[in-house]
Amino acid sequence: MKKNTFKLFIWLLFILFIFLIWPGKLIYPGSAIIGEKPYSEGKDGRWRLIGTQTDLEYQFEAVSDRLKGITLNIRKQDEIPYGQYKGTIIVSIKDSYGKNIAAVNQAISQLHDNTLIFFELDAYLTKGEYYSLSINLENTLLEKLSLFEYKEGDSFVPGIQYNYLKSLEPTQIILLWMSCLILGGILFGEKYIPHYNKFIKSFLFLCILGAIGGWWYYYKFRPIVNNNKVLSRVFMVLILLIILIFIIQLTLCYWKNEKKPHKLFLYSSFIWGIIYMIIFPAFTAPDEDTHFVSSYDLSSVLMGMDQLSENGKVLVRSIDNEIYILSPGCELLENYYSTVNKKTEKWVYEESKSRNPYSTSRQTSIFNYLFQAIGLLIARVFNLNYFWLIILGRMFNLIAYIVLMYLTIKIIPIGKWLIYVISQFPMVLELGASFSYDVINIGMVFLFIAFILNIKFNMKPIQIRDIVFISFIGVIMTMIKGIYFPLLFLIFIIPKEKFENDFIKKHSSIIRLFIVGIIIVVTFLVNNQMLTHISGTKNISSAIIGHVNARSIYTLMYDPVEMVKLFGNTIIKYGDSILFSIFGQKLAWRIDMLPLHLIACFIGIFVYTLGVNDKMYRSINLSDRITSLVIMLACACLAAVAMLLVNTPVGSEVIEGVQGRYFLPFLPLLSVTAAYSNSKALEITTNVTRVVLGTSILNYIAILYIFAYILSN
Repeated sequence: MKKNTFKLFIWLLFILFIFLIWPGKLIYPGSAIIGEKPYSEGKDGRWRLIGTQTDLEYQFEAVSDRLKGITLNIRKQDEIPYGQYKGTIIVSIKDSYGKNIAAVNQAISQLHDNTLIFFELDAYLTKGEYYSLSINLENTLLEKLSLFEYKEGDSFVPGIQYNYLKSLEPTQIILLWMSCLILGGILFGEKYIPHYNKFIKSFLFLCILGAIGGWWYYYKFRPIVNNNKVLSRVFMVLILLIILIFIIQLTLCYWKNEKKPHKLFLYSSFIWGIIYMIIFPAFTAPDEDTHFVSSYDLSSVLMGMDQLSENGKVLVRSIDNEIYILSPGCELLENYYSTVNKKTEKWVYEESKSRNPYSTSRQTSIFNYLFQAIGLLIARVFNLNYFWLIILGRMFNLIAYIVLMYLTIKIIPIGKWLIYVISQFPMVLELGASFSYDVINIGMVFLFIAFILNIKFNMKPIQIRDIVFISFIGVIMTMIKGIYFPLLFLIFIIPKEKFENDFIKKHSSIIRLFIVGIIIVVTFLVNNQMLTHISGTKNISSAIIGHVNARSIYTLMYDPVEMVKLFGNTIIKYGDSILFSIFGQKLAWRIDMLPLHLIACFIGIFVYTLGVNDKMYRSINLSDRITSLVIMLACACLAAVAMLLVNTPVGSEVIEGVQGRYFLPFLPLLSVTAAYSNSKALEITTNVTRVVLGTSILNYIAILYIFAYILSN
């Protein structure tokens, strides 16, 4: 009884407080400063004289119901200190009938040279109506003061800054009243709300997230978002999607006790992928403009239009040749989303105006750009505008990546949660929501690793179809990016006891080596870029766009000491940057968008899930760990060598262009090398919830940082 009485008292007190906000205007949670700071330095203008006989008046429109003060830039006309003068300067507010509403008298002796002067008022106004600000002198021997006025065009604007308090809007008051009713329902609905404790915890969790977002909006986003319809709509869509993903995850993890990572991945990656797709406009992902042009060329080939321009450049619709700004910013976001409803005008085919207008899809495998090209093909067939062309191309790439990762998490026997966490890295989500084929490469490599580990750990003997599937995925994986061909040697961690045939079991090592050799040969025949890197020759398009380097594998082999020096210098200079960029500190065009403390949290969850491997550690011996470690080191070295060949100038002391995203594909092998004897399965529901909601909370904060960066540029 006492408990209910206390609840009732608190609730009634809260409602009373809320109801007094509007009519009584007891609180003003916001402020507004109208006008720039009235500095005179470096600005064109004039000094307007304030006389002792006449008032200096300026008209202004009230932007709120309460004016708290004004800031002026005034000065004397002589060198005598203010302290030697008597008298006052009077600043007053008058309505349209000339009636004084508020006034403040300031002793001239208390003024200071070379300072802005703040006059504190407390004027109750009517928002939207016009008032006059009056300034005059009384009882002083000081003949004149001057007020600075800016020059804007052919007119002058007074250097006055108005400081307002802003009361809540009527809609906000109504929302507060509704919140009171909801709060009362929660306080007294314990007997009637099912799973009351879960409901309260979920409600408090969402309230905390809302408070964090509200703080960012109020102090970071509001001044820019409120004055821009496009940005405000983008912001609202982002907020709705973020609310949706947290509600879905709370429902699945906390209410339905869903523990299967592949199902949780499906919802999380799709919605977070769309969020990253929205916040990053076209061509802001690394090399996305190049990937777009290559995807466009492949879509033309699929449509039976395989011609290029006379200069070898890709032909695109003139309406698709509009925005090629590479750095994300406020202007780009606004320009990009302003084309949503733009009608498709008449167009012609013309040369691409991209930074790299030459297609790389003709020198690589079809799988690099197939899914993006299908999205572009559909947009072109239906004659959709530029915006929807970009969205469809990105969307098909995202869906293909999600399908590959879903299959990976479902079939891999260890490291399921490790892969889930990797899939939630800002770097991976940004790539997945772009035209980059890196996510297809990541998905294919993950799927290959998953299939190998599945064969190793399941109880079934290996079948011919398994070998065929391994070979097929291996060919696609290495065709997309050849530097990951060392992963093919994972086939050697499959025990020979898995082979039923005695002949194959006896010669299993030779047969596996033969399979790896066949995959590498097929890959080299399809992907001629690997051959050009080895031989030191360059294809035509590389020469045209300026990717010319004197190094080749031959020259590197003759100077191994130089190689060791380059690798060591790179680790010393770029090691920390490469590590943090794996998780997503550097997004877009390698821009530092996310703070280190946020990246440290991602690293913490990543390390935590390293030990979660479903108790399969008993089947992992020392040779498996060593093999996996050697393969990871080989892939990392090949990635560095590739950048040395194509991106590092001769004479450079470090390898340029090595990025963290190149190390993402082989990270699942850490589940093999890091498995330890007291390993645990992530079976407790609360732990699952912490991993899922934890990665989403970090992405939520990451989106806030990214949006703040975009609005500030």
